Amino acid sequence: MRLPVEAHSGMPWRIHDIAPDFRIYDVWALPTPGGPEDFPLLKQQFMDGDIANNPSPVARTLFAIRWRLGEWFGWDDEEASVGNRVPSLRDRLPENLRAPVADPTALPFATVFETENEWAAEMANSTVHCVMHVGWVPDDTTTDGYRGQMAVLVKPNGVWGRAYMAAIAPFRHVLVYPPLMRGIAAVWDGRAPGVTLTRGQQAIPNSVRVRLLSQNFDYVDTNSLAAAADRTAEWWARTMFEELITTAGRESVFGGLLRLTPESGGQSLAGWKVVENTPHAVALTRAGRHLACEMHVVVTDDAVHLALAVRYRTRLGAAIWRPASSMHRRFGKQLLLQAWQAARDQACPTIPLD
Repeated sequence: MRLPVEAHSGMPWRIHDIAPDFRIYDVWALPTPGGPEDFPLLKQQFMDGDIANNPSPVARTLFAIRWRLGEWFGWDDEEASVGNRVPSLRDRLPENLRAPVADPTALPFATVFETENEWAAEMANSTVHCVMHVGWVPDDTTTDGYRGQMAVLVKPNGVWGRAYMAAIAPFRHVLVYPPLMRGIAAVWDGRAPGVTLTRGQQAIPNSVRVRLLSQNFDYVDTNSLAAAADRTAEWWARTMFEELITTAGRESVFGGLLRLTPESGGQSLAGWKVVENTPHAVALTRAGRHLACEMHVVVTDDAVHLALAVRYRTRLGAAIWRPASSMHRRFGKQLLLQAWQAARDQACPTIPLD
């Protein structure tokens, strides 16, 4: 859905300070509903995108014509690009946005900067210097409360650039963007499997419940990733707790916030004692003065389950866990999705579950 310019200008984006001399030409609500932690998935979708994959044959034809005209008239020659005709917007960045960034693989853009909820990329030719800005915004009409938003900011190159932008406006709004939005939605809907949260000992999946070492818990939940699993439970556990989280980050939560004593003797994983390790299931335990916890990673034919069971040893344990539980639920979902992404991207062969 096309949005008014104010939908972009009214947000506290960093791009406002970096490109104040650029005009906002288009703002679109992206059909990408998600939760507060899902922006990296949207950014990666744009990083992997390709104009040639627009689902509309008309739009693909228009792009092909535009590239051919650019070849004939020299619009896209190297001397008209970013760093030649115009300096890169990266030259304007404050120090805290100058971290190294990757560029899109197929789009003719170069990344300017990225933050936890904002990504901007630029391109230039003889007609315009253009910025594609993608952000993550609250939206109470979506199930998880957020969605993406895209804005196109342009600095035309003189009279010819302004005339060019005016000439292509009808094509952008009618023939290019609507099918592009449908394509973005199709990729987003198929981007990753869903994660379902269940709470309560009787509500969690039976494949997890039967592995609990005790039935005396004050809190139990399971995040279930609906995906065919072709890796062992140990691979999932080590990826989530040793690869995706730093040792300092783990211990700030498990040792600092929850005050659980790390396991050092015998077989351990990320500071937890390993009490079961089969291709289909890993069971971990860790306890402290105030809390005793079990963590289970269970792999079935069509799902990966991450379960946590907590028992209060003291009243302070209950007070510690209640505010920490909401953070845990969000973090558990994100760990499963990031591990799924790692499994999809990893070059090494997967491990069959015989």
